[in-house]
Amino acid sequence: MESGDGRELLPLLPLLPKPDLTAMRTEGLTGCTLVCGLIAGCLTGTHTGASMMRGFVAPWLPAAFLVLIYLEAMVALLCLLGLMLGDPGVVERSEQTCLPIPAAVAECLQAGKPMPTMENIMDGDRSYCVRCHVWRTTGEVKVRRSSRFLAKCDGSLKPAEDFHHCSTCQRCVVHFDHHCGVFGRCIAGCGFGGNMGYFKVIIAMGGAGVATAGAAFTTGLLQTGQGRWLGFIGLFYMGFGLLAILATCCVAMCESLPSIWRCCLDWCGQSDSARGSYAMKRLPTTELPLDDIAVIGATQDRESSDGEGY
Repeated sequence: MESGDGRELLPLLPLLPKPDLTAMRTEGLTGCTLVCGLIAGCLTGTHTGASMMRGFVAPWLPAAFLVLIYLEAMVALLCLLGLMLGDPGVVERSEQTCLPIPAAVAECLQAGKPMPTMENIMDGDRSYCVRCHVWRTTGEVKVRRSSRFLAKCDGSLKPAEDFHHCSTCQRCVVHFDHHCGVFGRCIAGCGFGGNMGYFKVIIAMGGAGVATAGAAFTTGLLQTGQGRWLGFIGLFYMGFGLLAILATCCVAMCESLPSIWRCCLDWCGQSDSARGSYAMKRLPTTELPLDDIAVIGATQDRESSDGEGY
């Protein structure tokens, strides 16, 4: 690292790498089509069920189903807009993030040479991305309760890499979780920060919409004489579907399960080794006279020679 911070070299930094716009647009179109199609299907199922149950149930029940499904659809669309247009937490270029410029990078900039292929530059708790040319400081990032923190057996949390350079978006993102191949966006954030909240709410609204539409349609079938058995069958399968959706949402949102499981395994391994070392310490040690040791050694040699002769 040079004595100067390289402020005069900031205009010479290369342009940011270009994202894979084709992949991002294709994935984004897939996600928007999936969400809109699911919303249309849930609205159709709810309206059909509400029309079938009119005249058989209280008037407020069909209206309640319709209000609920439209609220869920509106929340899902708003979260979809936030996910597609919002900032997941990209590390922008600024004097704070770009300075000081590492010596290897400054040398190439001063000589007008293209940047060679190199690994990210580490400096304590900071890492310098050689593609975005920004510093990423782990120490300034809030502690995140997720699988990106390795739980240690003493109860402390060892932060893993909180930043990641996405190969599709070609940007460094803070609290990176994954690049979603359905929506074409980096999913990142602490808790409900970044765009992680939008992503979680979309999943939750998908499950809630399917449950609302299934309940309305099944209720409508149960009110008609011809569709009573169909209603029971639909209710049976809907129960399994809701359980599957609930299990999927729980697994997807419980990000701390991997670190907890890893901590349990580490603790069990540490406990076994501790018990083994404790047992070794508790083994009784008896000092034998030299004559007894010589007799024991001669006896063992004679037994081994007898075994070899056999």
